[in-house]
Amino acid sequence: MSEEPAAFCDHRPVNGDTWRELFGESAWCHDHTFMYWRIFFFSAIVIITGVSFDDWLREHKHQDTDKDGVFGEGVEAKYWMTYMTHWGLMLEIVYFAFAVVTTASAQSRCETCPDLAVRTTKPGFFSTRPGDVPWYAYATWRLQAALLPVSFGIVVFYWIGAENIFFSDPLSHGANFVLMYGDHILSKQPLRLAHVIWPMVAILSYMCFSVVYYLAGGTHKNGVDFAIYEGRLDWSKPLPTSLYFVTSLATVPVLWLFLYSMRKLSFFLRASDAVRAGIVGVSELVTKSSPVDSNGVVRYW
Repeated sequence: MSEEPAAFCDHRPVNGDTWRELFGESAWCHDHTFMYWRIFFFSAIVIITGVSFDDWLREHKHQDTDKDGVFGEGVEAKYWMTYMTHWGLMLEIVYFAFAVVTTASAQSRCETCPDLAVRTTKPGFFSTRPGDVPWYAYATWRLQAALLPVSFGIVVFYWIGAENIFFSDPLSHGANFVLMYGDHILSKQPLRLAHVIWPMVAILSYMCFSVVYYLAGGTHKNGVDFAIYEGRLDWSKPLPTSLYFVTSLATVPVLWLFLYSMRKLSFFLRASDAVRAGIVGVSELVTKSSPVDSNGVVRYW
């Protein structure tokens, strides 16, 4: 018998009765394994960000990142946060930190007071009163919605015009999205069509920053030119720069529909009798034990 598809559908409401399951369980693995994955994702993005920042400060001897004609001297740290790539990396650190906290909280069980008819909880960061969804769960949910399309866009827009590729580039423009998408597939966090607004908010926030940065006299990392991204983001040429942002915003709904469709496909496969039978058979053959838990749900690893 296939598992109930509704258990993995994105239309389920997020409330005090469901948030622990939606944010603390995985559709594909055991709860404790899911927690380990999220800790791994957090650790990986911290390392990737560190490598990216180190590469920024310490150029290779044949590298001239800021295109000032001097090789191997590095780029000033103050320009690092002017790039959308680095905004994305920092936001992913925040997201995975929230995800770890939310999963830990969801998997914990609040203490009860046996003397009261109504279930109560002791106040604390990891405890939530019955009927409440903690603020950090909402933060996790919104950040995931924003960063899935944004991290993919960072990858695409970088590799379209990539030149002089170095070690950190595939990490900060590739692995960043792999981590976000892997976490997205493993989790049960709902993906709503209405949440397309959040990646748009992220892009508009960066656009507003770039305008303020330009008006304040900010320059390219070489300290001379006005363009943050050469040929794309230069408010001294407002028309092409505006078109760049309009194009970015226009691609968000298309990408969101693709991600939403892939999410539905993963749920369909998860509930498929054929997939279930195949995984159970392989697992029993390799591990000599059944991956079906006491509730009849298949946990793949």
